[in-house]
Amino acid sequence: MAVNIPVPDYSNATTLEQKFEILADSYNMLRKELDYVLQNLSTENFNSIFANNITAKNLKGGNININDAFIVDGEGNVIMDGTLNIAGLITVDEQGNMTIHGGQMTWASSDPKIDEIDSDLSDVSIVATTASGNIAKLANGTYIGGTFITGKSISSPYIEGGKIEGIDIIGSYFKGSGANSAYIMIGAEDGIYGDLRLCRGSGGIAFQIHDNAGNVFLGANGGQMLATTGSNTVAYGAWDFSDATVTGVPLRFSS
Repeated sequence: MAVNIPVPDYSNATTLEQKFEILADSYNMLRKELDYVLQNLSTENFNSIFANNITAKNLKGGNININDAFIVDGEGNVIMDGTLNIAGLITVDEQGNMTIHGGQMTWASSDPKIDEIDSDLSDVSIVATTASGNIAKLANGTYIGGTFITGKSISSPYIEGGKIEGIDIIGSYFKGSGANSAYIMIGAEDGIYGDLRLCRGSGGIAFQIHDNAGNVFLGANGGQMLATTGSNTVAYGAWDFSDATVTGVPLRFSS
């Protein structure tokens, strides 16, 4: 809606009274136009604003709609159907996927909660890097540090405690408390047969029970002294009974 008021024309006026009359007529026309405009103003006159640039400190009420792609309602809720692009470094598409192409994140606040988050993020990064390396070491047998505890198992190169209770203890190497202590080994390499070895800390087998499925052999210092099937027993080597009291053994002499 436009107001068109002609500029007063004094070209034919020769007296002051004529000029005043022309000015009064122009004033009356202006009042009539303004009255007409004010009487016909309605909300329809403000439904749309067309401008190249709008500068304002505050926009209150109503909605902001940019090509149905970016909408802000009267309560401040934002609906974005397009892509948000921040200096080409951070983009968020209409599915909500965020892509960071570069830049650096810096905390501008000294809020202790933000400092705690920053510290936690750093710890998570360190733990993630360490865990990936430890998993590789666990796989190739070179892992030497740290402990993993889950709901079902504890994985650690070293466990120290006063008492361990359980149904099964699975292993083949049981060592004493000393640095060069003797140790016990259970099972052969395949772990099937009932082998038992008592080894010296300096090396070598002090005592051994060897199971080859048919016979069970008892030996010491690398030699065998008995073999049994359970019903038949055979002695090996030289047996000295000079310091023993033997009963129930019949004596037989060859001719």
